[in-house]
Amino acid sequence: MQPAVGVLGERYDGREIVELSYRHVFDTILQGARGTFTVEKIKFLKPEYLTNGPIVARFQNEATALGLLQHPNVVGVIDRGQWGAQQYIAMEYVDGIDLFEYLRRRNRLPVKRSIDIIKQVASALQHAFEQNIV
Repeated sequence: MQPAVGVLGERYDGREIVELSYRHVFDTILQGARGTFTVEKIKFLKPEYLTNGPIVARFQNEATALGLLQHPNVVGVIDRGQWGAQQYIAMEYVDGIDLFEYLRRRNRLPVKRSIDIIKQVASALQHAFEQNIV
C-alpha cells in the first residue's frame, strides 16, 4: 500500500496515521511518532509525481536542506527515509497557522509586530545562508 492512500490508524515504520491532509504537490500526513506521544508532519510526494524527475529532485533537495537547518525559526527534520516506492520527510509538528495565513487573517499589523516578524524571518534566512542553502 502506498503512503499517499493511507488510512487513519494505519501504521508504517512505527508511526500511526492520526490525521490526513492533502495539499499541493505533496501529501502531508500527521502522525503519532514511534511509541511516543509526539506528533510529526510527514511529507510524501503524491503518486502522480513519483516519475516526475524535477519534482522528485526538489523533494530530495528540500529534505537535505531542512536536515541542515537547526534554528528556532525553522521547523526541524526528525527523520527521512523511504517507505515502499516513496521517500518521506518527518518534521516537527507546529500547532497553529503558518505566516501566510497569519498575515492574511490580520490584513494589517502594527509596525512593532511587523518588525519582530521580519527579524525572525531574517534570522532564519541568515542561518540558511550560513549553511550554503540560500
